[in-house]
Amino acid sequence: MDNWGGRVKQALMVKNAPLNLCTGRNKMKTVDRILKALLCTGFLFVMSCVIPMVFAVFLVLEGLADQAYAAKVSGTVFNDANQNGVLNTGETGVSGVTVTLDGSITRITTGAGTYTFNSMSNGAHTLSVANPLKYFLTTNNNPYTFNLQGTATVNFGYAPITTTTTTV
Repeated sequence: MDNWGGRVKQALMVKNAPLNLCTGRNKMKTVDRILKALLCTGFLFVMSCVIPMVFAVFLVLEGLADQAYAAKVSGTVFNDANQNGVLNTGETGVSGVTVTLDGSITRITTGAGTYTFNSMSNGAHTLSVANPLKYFLTTNNNPYTFNLQGTATVNFGYAPITTTTTTV
């Protein structure tokens, strides 16, 4: 033990001035304290490198999760006054229409005829619209199957069914 303590004493000499290590029973306690201090310093150094890396990994994974569900689809169910299948300026939305995503998730169009499905996953999806009463579809897309990558806009055009009467 004394030989080992002598080596520690020699290792801790600063410009040939010995570090005052206690003698007797306190000698090992002092050495233990120094070793514990060195271990703690090393541990803190390692942790100062590891913790930022762990947080960086979590941030990357969180970002990937956000990207996986950052996709959305929205659109308008509109009154296609000129029956050309395109949402033109001045054509109004049809409110209260049920839009269904993948056969199970539904939205009701707003007063302006708009709908939105947020937090979707990228990939293949199908949209369908319940035909509003007294309207017929002018866009040939019900149901509409598409491969979503990010965001998509899908509009559904309807024109009112009009009846004409003729006298004979």
